[in-house]
Amino acid sequence: MRRAIVHFLWEGLAIVVAFCLMFFIAVWNGWIGYMPDMDTLSNPIDKFATQVYSANGKLIGTWNEDNGNRVAVDYNSISPNLVHALVATEDERFYEHSGIDYIALGRAIIKRGILGHHEAGGGSTITQQLAKQLYSEKAHGTLERMLQKPIEWIIAIKLERYFTKEEIIAMYLNYFDFLHNAVGIKRAANIYFDKEPWQLNLDESAILVGMCKNPSMFNPVRYQNRCRQRRNVVLAQMLKCGYITSEQYGQASAQPLELHFSHEKPIAGAGSYFQAFLKQYMMAELPLRENYPAWRERQYVLDSIAWATDPLYGWGNKNHKRNGDNYNVNTDGLRIFTTIDTRMQQYAEQAVREHVGRSLQTAFNQENHYKPNAPFSSGISRQQIKNSINRSIRQSTRFLRMKEAGASPEEIIRAFRTPVDMTVFTYHGPEERTMTPIDSIIYYKSFLRSAFMSMDPHTGAVKAYVGGIDYDHFKYDMVMGGRRQVGSTIKPFLYALAMQNGMTPCTTLRNVQHSYGGWTPRNGSHARYGQQVPLKWALQHSNNWISASLITTLGPQQFVGILHDFGLNNPDIDRNATPVLSLGPCEVSVGEMVSAYTAFANGGALRPVVCHEDRGQPRQCHCQVPAPDDGGDQRGQLLSYDRHDACRHRWRYG
Repeated sequence: MRRAIVHFLWEGLAIVVAFCLMFFIAVWNGWIGYMPDMDTLSNPIDKFATQVYSANGKLIGTWNEDNGNRVAVDYNSISPNLVHALVATEDERFYEHSGIDYIALGRAIIKRGILGHHEAGGGSTITQQLAKQLYSEKAHGTLERMLQKPIEWIIAIKLERYFTKEEIIAMYLNYFDFLHNAVGIKRAANIYFDKEPWQLNLDESAILVGMCKNPSMFNPVRYQNRCRQRRNVVLAQMLKCGYITSEQYGQASAQPLELHFSHEKPIAGAGSYFQAFLKQYMMAELPLRENYPAWRERQYVLDSIAWATDPLYGWGNKNHKRNGDNYNVNTDGLRIFTTIDTRMQQYAEQAVREHVGRSLQTAFNQENHYKPNAPFSSGISRQQIKNSINRSIRQSTRFLRMKEAGASPEEIIRAFRTPVDMTVFTYHGPEERTMTPIDSIIYYKSFLRSAFMSMDPHTGAVKAYVGGIDYDHFKYDMVMGGRRQVGSTIKPFLYALAMQNGMTPCTTLRNVQHSYGGWTPRNGSHARYGQQVPLKWALQHSNNWISASLITTLGPQQFVGILHDFGLNNPDIDRNATPVLSLGPCEVSVGEMVSAYTAFANGGALRPVVCHEDRGQPRQCHCQVPAPDDGGDQRGQLLSYDRHDACRHRWRYG
């Protein structure tokens, strides 16, 4: 009988062992549960925010996906205090195991699982916690969580095979969400202590590691006493593991919490409009005619020209990473160094806001006070006003969300005519008001728009870029997106054409009025009427008669050609290839005009954007455009590199 029992027990044990072996083989190969492939394991954290820097080296913004503003830092950029605190608290035998700490696992099974001692500590290693964060969905029951555990064990073993201990620690800290939009250790150090990760002292390191147990429970902003107790637990573990002395423990544990907490604040001179334009510009896709409605035909032409001639336009879709995928500025952890000068940018933003808000807007409001169509022009019909408002309704977020939710047109219109509480923009700060969404549309249409751009004429470096008065409320970019009739600012290009055709500033023409077909230009002044006047005088006084005479003599098509040479490729120019073009009826953006005007200050030279390898990098550049042959000056550079390939590209204008 005894022998039968022994045989039965051995057979049962063999069955259990065989079942466990088969189970782990099935998990290892992904037959049960989810097992990431080798490519995924070799690059487990594939979404890092792109950092944008100014010309003076200041971080002016991050681009990210789904508010995951994670910025990668390597192990050498992390404070040793932080590493010691993490290992001592979460995995004291971290350097001795290969993903699974069998001692801690056995303790957790016996004390917590069998004896019910919930304070006995867990059995998860740092590597297992990383595997859980990366690959495990939130469990909805005990059974599901029990199935996830062996999967995490195997993933942890594989991670230990692919990465060093230091890399695992760096990945763990880079991935962890410390709340308050502090994703990753770099953002946590910035937001909680206004420091870089390598600058964290013993106390600060213990606070952040203490949050790893439960960031909501041990939030230092909301629960300081609870966080202080947890910090002291971390310090006690560091003392136990020999990372700090008793004296260090006594001093650190007696200190109150010292935070320098700040939410991500707007950075002075950050150039929000510029960043939005640059991000959209770099991630542009190949222009296809079917993706542009009829009213955006002009934009299709401009985008097609940019795709063919500007390597920066659509950079993310023109260049490929080592694995063949296109770049994504929201997830690939790039560093982009721009030519923006934060001080000049700040002054430019202040100047635009003060000029428009204090001067022009006040005069505009006074002028429209008694007009029945205000803020619209008296020269447009009621139907045109209605069409403008309806177009704004269809473009609004409220309309799009209601349409996606299945609301009928009648329900949408009713919602737009129902008063609601809202916060609106004023020059004195946000203001709470109750109005209908349609009234809010009309309200925002009453604000004047303006744009400003400053560019170094010798290098083409953009120093300041102001696309509007307030990016949060007026996201439409008036520098590159908004186009207006250029008027007499087109005349210097006409006179440049005259110089190319052998005329000089002293060449004289008769100052008289002529008709050209059915068009007769008018002049604001009749000074020197009927006299022979030099071209320099005509340009100085913006004389329309001389301009019309010049374009008639030189030919409108020749004028169109030189405008293209200056970089003005708007199709409106070609449509107005008549003598009228001399007075600037075509619509051009501020950015295009500023870029074109730099040729005058640069001795008549307008050089295209070029790309070349960074001389400090041994790897081959993957950029698909030719390198410059002058080896010139590095000012005005836009530098970006991929964190995996260490491939650097320098972009410069000029």
